Amino acid sequence: MTSKENGKSDRLRNLVLSDLLRAELRGDPVEFEKYCAKYSRRIAILHELNSTRFVEVTNNRWHLAFNGLAVLKSSEARRVLVDCQKVFKFMAKHYQANQRQPVQVQNLADEIKRPAQRTALAVTFLNRGSNISFGTDSPTITAETKITGDLRLLEEGSFGKMLKKTREMLLRPFMAAARNLFPGAGQEEVNWLIDSVYSLGSEEVKAEWKKCIDRSSDDLTGSITAARSLVESACKQILDARGIQYPAASKLPVLYGFVRKELLLDPSGEADEALRTILQGCATVVNGLAELRNKHGDSHGKAPGSAKPALRHARLAVAFAGAMADFLLSTDDARKKP
Repeated sequence: MTSKENGKSDRLRNLVLSDLLRAELRGDPVEFEKYCAKYSRRIAILHELNSTRFVEVTNNRWHLAFNGLAVLKSSEARRVLVDCQKVFKFMAKHYQANQRQPVQVQNLADEIKRPAQRTALAVTFLNRGSNISFGTDSPTITAETKITGDLRLLEEGSFGKMLKKTREMLLRPFMAAARNLFPGAGQEEVNWLIDSVYSLGSEEVKAEWKKCIDRSSDDLTGSITAARSLVESACKQILDARGIQYPAASKLPVLYGFVRKELLLDPSGEADEALRTILQGCATVVNGLAELRNKHGDSHGKAPGSAKPALRHARLAVAFAGAMADFLLSTDDARKKP
């Protein structure tokens, strides 16, 4: 696609996102069929926005999600993001002091000095795909709804940091590289894996994950090294957070052994035969990543005429590493919750 075509596509995307936001502000979300009948040339853009999780669809109504709000450049979007920031800041302080004690949206609106309807909409946007989520006592958020926060409010640090991270994740070059990494997958599947590792991972994990994706097409040995390092960084993140000591020079299989014990992932303790087989395979994947990096990675010198990895093998290593990192970090996250 040429730069001119890219610019046209971006303008059309922003136009559609603006229409969706205005509909949200009116309290009357866009009805898909009516909108398509009126703007038939925008149908492809709507499907693209859905596949990239810029929107959410319920009962044929198209709702703007947090991703869409984050990238929309308009004064209306900026004002809504300010509302979201106020909600985030108040709920972070409330959670720190009271943990999961519920707050009624009307009381929250009074505290942040915003109209109840705008406050409810800000809570709704934060619950549509941001890195945090609020518990609610009703499916539709109104002034009477009671909401509760969670630890992610503190883990994100601030709304500004979360917004910046979201925007970085949505950068076109990064997502294009990810599509190249998983050529047979739909956009939604690509986003799911990228987002999960990125949202749960430490800065070190994120850096290695980005290296995996960035190098997956034109630096195969580098992507293999990054794949091994990704799982290693995920293991160290889990062990460090749990205060588990390990030798500084521990190799990946050793680190995984510590993590497997800490997260109760020993196959012998799993009653489900299918899951037991998968857990046994996890250890095989980890060992394979370590061996593949030693043989085909870029961290060791190579003898003349050494075999080079094929593209499919490098991508397989990265895909397995991403899946392993997601599984370990997600398991760790689940084990920490009551």
